[in-house]
Amino acid sequence: MRIPVWIDGDGDGRVCVYGLTRKAHIAKHEVISGNDAEWIALREALNLIATTEQKHSEFLIMSDSQLVVNQFNNQWKINKKHLQKHYTECWALVQDNDLDIELKWIKGTDSKASKYLKRHPHEAT
Repeated sequence: MRIPVWIDGDGDGRVCVYGLTRKAHIAKHEVISGNDAEWIALREALNLIATTEQKHSEFLIMSDSQLVVNQFNNQWKINKKHLQKHYTECWALVQDNDLDIELKWIKGTDSKASKYLKRHPHEAT
C-alpha cells in the first residue's frame, strides 16, 4: 500500500505538504502564479520524501491541480518555460533519488493539504 501524501499551493505562494510527518510542512515562496505554487508544493513533497527514512517506500501524492498532475504524468504539454523548469526539477528529484511515486488528481475538497492551508492562513516558514 502506498503512503498517502497531500500537496497544495496557493496564489500567495504558500505551499503545504501533509501526511509525511505529524505536522504539516508549510513554506512560503515567491511565485508567478498559483500553478507555480502547485509545482513547488510537489517539489517540496519530493524533497521531503527523498530525505525521509521511508524514502524507499511507495508514495501516493495527491494534488487538486489537474495541470500539475497531467503535466507531470506526461498527459498534457507544457507550454510555459517556467512550468517546464518545475517539471524538470521534479523529475530529476524522482530519478536521482529513485523514488517510487504515483501522482493523482483529487478534488480540492478531498485534499488534506488544501484544508490545512485554509485553516491556517498565516502559517508559513
